[in-house]
Amino acid sequence: MTLQQAKQRVAEEGSLNGKDWLRTYEVMAYANMSEGTLKTARREWDFPQPTKNGIRINIYSKDEIAGWMKRQNENCTDSVFFTTTRVLSIAEAQVKRRLIMASVYVTKNKKLLRCELRIKGQRRVVNFPLTPVLKKDHQFITNLVNDIEDAAKSGCDLTKASQETLRSLYENNPDKYQQMVDEGWFRSVTNFSIAEAFDCYIESQEKQRVWDWKTIRNWNNTKSHILKAILPDTSVSKITLKQMDQAFTHLREVYKPGTLDKDAKNVRQLFSWLLDMGDISANPIAKLKFKCRKEDRVRAKDFVSMEAFKEVLAAFKDDEIEQKTLFAYYRLMGARQNDPVGDYWEDLDEKGSRIDRYDIKKRAKLGPCPVPPLMMKLLMQHRAAVIAKHGKAEGLIFPWLKQSTPANQTRYFRARIERTLISVWEPLLHSLRSSRSQEIRRLPNGAFLESQWLGHSVEMAKEHYDDVIESDMYCVINDSVWQDHDDLDAVAS
Repeated sequence: MTLQQAKQRVAEEGSLNGKDWLRTYEVMAYANMSEGTLKTARREWDFPQPTKNGIRINIYSKDEIAGWMKRQNENCTDSVFFTTTRVLSIAEAQVKRRLIMASVYVTKNKKLLRCELRIKGQRRVVNFPLTPVLKKDHQFITNLVNDIEDAAKSGCDLTKASQETLRSLYENNPDKYQQMVDEGWFRSVTNFSIAEAFDCYIESQEKQRVWDWKTIRNWNNTKSHILKAILPDTSVSKITLKQMDQAFTHLREVYKPGTLDKDAKNVRQLFSWLLDMGDISANPIAKLKFKCRKEDRVRAKDFVSMEAFKEVLAAFKDDEIEQKTLFAYYRLMGARQNDPVGDYWEDLDEKGSRIDRYDIKKRAKLGPCPVPPLMMKLLMQHRAAVIAKHGKAEGLIFPWLKQSTPANQTRYFRARIERTLISVWEPLLHSLRSSRSQEIRRLPNGAFLESQWLGHSVEMAKEHYDDVIESDMYCVINDSVWQDHDDLDAVAS
């Protein structure tokens, strides 16, 4: 068969059913198109061979191959679309409305590694200098280009391996990376430095209003600490578990264990977010552990007994009813210092002895929380004073919280404690909350109830708010199991 006869046969058989065509011939359409070949398959030796004297030759020009495939794409609804990497149905190709062909090869002068891609009829070319490393193995580049081709057809994201290759390309060949982005080979992938990763995460949480100012401050502190041990421009994709562990070992010489324990949790959270967002293909520090004793990790909080609390409560004057009620709110309701800024008279159900309490950290209501009798009595006294002064009780229960600063409020309550003979407990307001937490946890199903009424997670409360209190000692010592019996006395004698 002559070359002209071969071309005529292709033209005639171009209308064959795609499966029959694939069964008869194999089309190898190389993306550079200048090496397009049509070779025999399945022992159809009457068709021209793609090699001559062991050297591959061009049987058809790039225009001829492209034209034939374009006609197949437009006219043959049952045909198939051939590339070096996969077979795509014509129906799918028509939906995508694109002709994509990809290839990676070494140029004839042996100096360049050429990557080619044809998208929507436009030929894209990127040339990489053929370094000794690429000359030895450039399979990762081939895999990247093939994946880009598949992703362009299917609309899917690149694989994790390809994203890692692109990050490496971004670091080692930023000009080529940017060229490929500009030409539409792929969407750019992030290659955060550790400093940029912290900034992006903090900014995203701040915009979503998930964090309050204290949490943002804590995260900025974590960033400051980590960047003292790891260079700010270090790529997050290059950080290893060993490197992060060594960083925390170094930071132990500077910061307290409790501080670094929080930093370790924040760093693990940051890298989990990077993994979820696709900014890294694997989390290298998922197993990062920072060993820290509980007494170093958790600040000790004094337990405020009801006797001591009531003695301080009696030290408030008659015209300090709002502050007195607020002080009781911290101890009896277990509120944080700024939780009551979202509590209104309309949230109080006097008949049901409950209130829909606000959680400042969650920025939401906790739902109905029980109001103890002493707390309800103080709230009624406070409401009567408000009605006497303003004619009605509506809006914020404790407007004083917005009329002064947290520091001034703490000093105010400290001065009231100092009116008594009670020693000031530390931390002053947090101890009131933790005392209520420990009491609730001793109720049946107390861990769950504490999480619902005080807003802690069960794990957080177990670590920070669970301790032995005096009532535990009393119950055990006075339990019948611990009592002396006559038979034990006889044994002892």
